[in-house]
Amino acid sequence: MKKLNLIFGFDYELPLSGARSIDVGLFNPAEKLLEAAQAANIPICLFSDILSYHKFKEWGNKEYCSKYEAQTQKAIDYGNEIQLHIHPQWLETTYNDDRFYPPLTYSLADYADPQGEFTIENIIQLSQEALSDLCKPFDSNFKSVAYRAGGLTLYPHTKRIITALMENGIKIDSTIAKGYYWVNSQLHVDFRNMPAKPIWFLSPDNAINEEGESGIFEIPIAGKPKNFITNFPTRFKRKKYAYREYDCQALPWPHSPKSTKWDHFLNSFTPRVLGFDFFTQNVEDVMSVLEYNLKIYDKYDTVYLSTLGHPKLMGDYAIETMLGFVKRVREKYSGLVEFTTFKKIAENLKK
Repeated sequence: MKKLNLIFGFDYELPLSGARSIDVGLFNPAEKLLEAAQAANIPICLFSDILSYHKFKEWGNKEYCSKYEAQTQKAIDYGNEIQLHIHPQWLETTYNDDRFYPPLTYSLADYADPQGEFTIENIIQLSQEALSDLCKPFDSNFKSVAYRAGGLTLYPHTKRIITALMENGIKIDSTIAKGYYWVNSQLHVDFRNMPAKPIWFLSPDNAINEEGESGIFEIPIAGKPKNFITNFPTRFKRKKYAYREYDCQALPWPHSPKSTKWDHFLNSFTPRVLGFDFFTQNVEDVMSVLEYNLKIYDKYDTVYLSTLGHPKLMGDYAIETMLGFVKRVREKYSGLVEFTTFKKIAENLKK
């Protein structure tokens, strides 16, 4: 391998059931993340949960909107990028007594009815336009080129989703974590049997696990398979290291998704993704995910991968782990691993 291009991707969103404080639930940890990334001189991507901003603006909640705007501006001023993240349930979420109540719907696929008030196509168009309106005052040349699905849900109706993303200027997707499986009554994420290559094109003319000749460029989320041996100690680590966990003061999810016993079993073995949300992990654990990918993709000249993270889950320990990871990568893999952005990759795709 000549180069592994790594993007630090973070889903910039509130706890989707609500939080007792918007500062604790989003803005405070995101502020620490931005400052840490600036100090470490690494660009990050905030996948903006733009429909939350759109809905709070509709509700007239000036506090949330002004803080969202200010933090977006700070991220841009610091040289980071803002890209598209869609949780469509915001459009049908209600607000009462200073908290919000999400509907049963969760993914874009829940809006497949072409006669519905909200459809896959008009949700993507609305989201892209709202993100542009948010960011252009801080970057006159702003254009979102990358997408990450809320809940990592690209199923079903994948063809319609990919087509609509392409029609709205999206060049890159970073939703798929190979081997990832999370299925219940509310969402369906099954990324088993993906192409062996590290990168490929998602085409509306092909199945999601088939390589297209053109379409949306897939930059997967790096991951590492789990097994019985690696799963077992995690149960103990959750108790032992509970003090490391950041309390985002999330409110209880009002619905109860149900899984079959088989799906529950498979869910427990979904791969560990490359990220810093997990308080049970240390720098060595995160490095092992990176090194697994360096090994399996060694024969490819150039590899692109992304992390998966959420500021709402990142306290001091997570930030320390991220900075320790960056330091270790620079010490051990200088010249091999480069921290980059989706924007730069999109520019290279044009060449």
